[in-house]
Amino acid sequence: MSGALPDQDVLLRVKLGPVQGFIRQARRTRDLWAGSFLLSWLTGKAMAAVAEQGGRITFPALDGDVMWAALRSSRSDGGPQPGPAVATLPNQFTVDVDGLDGEELGKAAVEAVKDAWEGLAKAVWDTFLKGVEGGNGTREIWDRQIEGFWRVTWTIGDADAASGRGHWRFADHLPLAEGGDHCGMMGDYQELSGHVRARGGAKAQDAFWNAVRGRVSAEIYKKEQPHGSLELGRSERLCAIALVKRLFPLLPLGVLQCKIGWLPVQQGWENGHTTARRLRKYPSTAFMAALPWLLKTIEHSGNQGQDGLTAADAFQREVVAIARRADVTDLDSGDSDFDALAIDPLLTNAGKLNRLHTTWPGKVPKFFALDGTLFFEEGIARRQEELRGNRRKGQGDSGGYEDLSGPQAVAVTDLQAALRALQTATAPEGGRRQRKMLKASPHYALLRMDGDNIGKLLAQGKKDEVSRALALFTQGAQGILNQGFGLPLYLGGDDVLALLPLHTALGVAEELRLAFLAATVAADCPGPTLSGGVVFAHYTTPLGQVLDLSKELLDQDAKVANDRDSLAMAVLKSSGEVARWVTKWNKPGNAVMALRRLTVDFAQDDERSSSLIHNLGQRLADLFRDGSDAGLSAEDLASLLLAERLRGRGTDDRAAAEAEMRQLTALCHPAKGGFTLAPALIAKFLADNGGWYGASDREGPTP
Repeated sequence: MSGALPDQDVLLRVKLGPVQGFIRQARRTRDLWAGSFLLSWLTGKAMAAVAEQGGRITFPALDGDVMWAALRSSRSDGGPQPGPAVATLPNQFTVDVDGLDGEELGKAAVEAVKDAWEGLAKAVWDTFLKGVEGGNGTREIWDRQIEGFWRVTWTIGDADAASGRGHWRFADHLPLAEGGDHCGMMGDYQELSGHVRARGGAKAQDAFWNAVRGRVSAEIYKKEQPHGSLELGRSERLCAIALVKRLFPLLPLGVLQCKIGWLPVQQGWENGHTTARRLRKYPSTAFMAALPWLLKTIEHSGNQGQDGLTAADAFQREVVAIARRADVTDLDSGDSDFDALAIDPLLTNAGKLNRLHTTWPGKVPKFFALDGTLFFEEGIARRQEELRGNRRKGQGDSGGYEDLSGPQAVAVTDLQAALRALQTATAPEGGRRQRKMLKASPHYALLRMDGDNIGKLLAQGKKDEVSRALALFTQGAQGILNQGFGLPLYLGGDDVLALLPLHTALGVAEELRLAFLAATVAADCPGPTLSGGVVFAHYTTPLGQVLDLSKELLDQDAKVANDRDSLAMAVLKSSGEVARWVTKWNKPGNAVMALRRLTVDFAQDDERSSSLIHNLGQRLADLFRDGSDAGLSAEDLASLLLAERLRGRGTDDRAAAEAEMRQLTALCHPAKGGFTLAPALIAKFLADNGGWYGASDREGPTP
């Protein structure tokens, strides 16, 4: 059968794609989560179809996988069934088909993906688009894009074929280049209205998308919002694929459970209203950036005032009052003031109980449920522009947008004043860098990790051991991310993709590495290592750009250039990339922990560290211009840095200075030679942006 030799297993390998093209094209964190979840879910549907016909899945390991368990379970009573929200299944799998018709199993996998995807897409169409008028061939565009997007490939043969050297069968539909105006999320595809702005179709296009926004608002909030929907901004004109990603979490709960098989909310069922809120609200990059400041603010919020409120509670209460005065909470939800705020188009995206709920021993404070942009003065101003852009001039009028009313314009100023009052009330003590946490840093971290040398063990016949190791690692990784306030986007096998606040990112990366090594030892297959790439990014940077850089750091810097078992990192400010560094985890000594210690040292003595880095860059630039170490030994370099460190400052702290400069030299002078100030620049960046917060106490304060 397909070239398999006697006594060799006959294997079917199935792959689903595109991967990066589907996941990375996202405009908000929920889009990113949705792409990862749907890819994993569709692969799981293909796996289930093959398993139902007797195929034995040999890779990945499925014992203990929560998504696989959800795919294989069902409820006879038809009641609500919460289930996994984090993608855990990879986009490919291998099946032992000895004695079976492998070709029929391959076709079954293709049909399962097709049926599941088209069924979910139909639910989105029927709920949010059916009956919407004003499109120009919208249904034809929708069908073409939905039917032609996924590429399911499969091959049958021996182990070599299953490693990718077999004859691959492709799905019938392949995406073609599309004309017209293109999607704002997935730029290769045409947006759905079918109108072309360059040909005079701007008003018709706007009218179509205004109608879609109104329909989305009516379905979610049971009435059309006069200023459009938060779920679809004024500038967003999407293709069918992007619209499924954006809107499938908003489907009625019964429809969503019917199509997916469960409700992807991990906190469990409370009631329909709360579950629907959890499904549509996802922490933003701004929220992840603000998280260290939020923790600090709760910690320094102080005693209750005369009104019985802490400073954080008072800010949250003031936000609600400002929203009411501005008359932007125009939806009668029947909930408390705070719950009504959760659907306010100006003030919040995150629901009352967001996906960071599991990291807290008790109920998430109301203060934490405000959208991250409310913790930045420029974010508040940007929300004003978004609201102005989304407010429609009149019912049924597709042209023009009115300015904000007086109370709504005043609300922006009032919100900024309330934020400054909170910052003053919770101001931290310490040096200049500690005092910088008066305001939230606009930077967060995206972490991507992947195992090294797994293929070598598989070639040695240790498939079962590898599967057990990966299952153990996946089970432990979720807890590590929870402890670090991480937001997992994919967590399966040896792969991790997660958003993290600055102050826990490096510690979480190190703990994941140790957990991976422990899992391989426990499964009797030591040897593989874990590499990673972490991007410290500004929250306004497009997610696709951050994802691309994280992949480059992992694949090129950590794995290729530094020969695996490495962590690469980069600082991506709004102005662009300012520092990049790659290191072995142990070079010797723990390089990541050394960088964290240096960050704390810099934060404690900010003036000295700033002048040191500046002077090293200025005075020693010619010496190290080509990246070499100028033939200096590590001891010579440490002495040179020490002299610069002590310049004009006496010798009263010489012992501490020597230890600090030896630490800096070890980071800046890799074993293979050369000299770079990149780790010092990264440590300074982290020190300036709260990356030192909670260095010895990762759990954070208990609310």
